[in-house]
Amino acid sequence: MNTNSEQQMINAIEALGSKVDSISSRLDTVFGPTLTGSDLNSFTERSLTDIDYVNRAIYVQSVNTTDSANRTRVIQPNPYGLRKGEKPYSSTRRIDDMFRLLHTIQHGEEVAPLSKFQLKEQRSQLKGIARSVLSSMQQDGFSLVSSWKDDVKDIDKKYYSLLLEQRADTAGMFISRCKSSWCARLLLQEGFKAKKQSHKKKSKRQFDRYLEEQAETIRQEESTAPSLDYSEFSILDNESTTSNIA
Repeated sequence: MNTNSEQQMINAIEALGSKVDSISSRLDTVFGPTLTGSDLNSFTERSLTDIDYVNRAIYVQSVNTTDSANRTRVIQPNPYGLRKGEKPYSSTRRIDDMFRLLHTIQHGEEVAPLSKFQLKEQRSQLKGIARSVLSSMQQDGFSLVSSWKDDVKDIDKKYYSLLLEQRADTAGMFISRCKSSWCARLLLQEGFKAKKQSHKKKSKRQFDRYLEEQAETIRQEESTAPSLDYSEFSILDNESTTSNIA
């Protein structure tokens, strides 16, 4: 990318940044402060309080349970501590927690929380917007780029993250409240990862199809090859044996 294109990119980023800032300033009274990772962690800890209580009860009960094979032996507790059985903090879970927190900030804790179906709908809509931004990146010359983290420049990351935030804000999902555009960057990174995995699967299918075609060609050649008649050789062997005896 030359100097002129980089300057145009900087100007576009500044224009998008000013639009996002203006939208964010109008939403301060509605949504409150910017969302950070600590906000999501505290929100997740509050939502898991009941689950922790149930896990503790199950743990205490398991310690006092005797083994059915040996009634005199008591099951020992886990020496590594209580296992809560929580799944890793995946990207889907982070986005769902962001939607829950935005919903709580906007409507208050008195309103019913978002259901799983509502979260799935909002997540699907947001991923659709991310795919549109990825399509724009391919049209801008990023079709051969396979890694968001290693192959995309910082200035391009900032530009397309702001572009995704602007389109999401227009659709009513104000992910511009996220600090350092972590939600937009996460979605674009996941899009590049999915594209890379899809390319690998496509290459594997093509290679498997090539092997099947080669195997089919070999089978056809073997089926059409002329069979050898060994009866003549057996007659010659008998005649030579008779002549030797005579």
